[in-house]
Amino acid sequence: MILDEIFHGRYSKSTISKITDVVKEEIDEWQSRKLKERYFAIYIDALFLNLRRNTVEKEALHIALGIDVEGKKEILGFWINPSESSNSWELIINDLKERGIKEVLLFIADGLSGIQETIKKYYPRADFQSCIIHAERNLLSKVRAGDKDIIGREMKRIFDASSEEEARKRFNEFKETWNNRYPKAIYNMETRLDLLLTYYKYPEPIRKVINQQI
Repeated sequence: MILDEIFHGRYSKSTISKITDVVKEEIDEWQSRKLKERYFAIYIDALFLNLRRNTVEKEALHIALGIDVEGKKEILGFWINPSESSNSWELIINDLKERGIKEVLLFIADGLSGIQETIKKYYPRADFQSCIIHAERNLLSKVRAGDKDIIGREMKRIFDASSEEEARKRFNEFKETWNNRYPKAIYNMETRLDLLLTYYKYPEPIRKVINQQI
């Protein structure tokens, strides 16, 4: 037990157990709290951590972050599952629905298979934005070390464009420059370009808020 290791010799095991119970109760209360009815955007992602359950193994910590209509950010919850999948996200999105969220304009997530269909099942009117950070990391992982800096800068130019038309123009220039060297990586990005540019449907002030996170 982590608390036992931290407070060993200062508190008895029974006291540490009581502290753990109180903290767990507060966490459970926070995790099940009612949420606002409307969020402008919800970001969903998972990261893998080493967790001990008899043995130490990597498990997926799922996190949902919301931006409300006033632009305030809020951690909506976190959930631990052995792995990340559209099925695990379905349980989480259903939980968000049951806790009071009625409308979401935009979901932002990575390219996990089936995630769009899962979102549409519960929020059929929501738009979907593919995470730009994941797209950049994915492409950069497939290029030579000497090209990473310049490709990274050119990709940022695409997503910093003032309009969707300009973003597509910059992508075409990017493709013309790098397609011969990295055809598969460029193709994979091009197939998801519509989803990477969804946020251009929104006014510039809102795009800036989105772009800070994706």
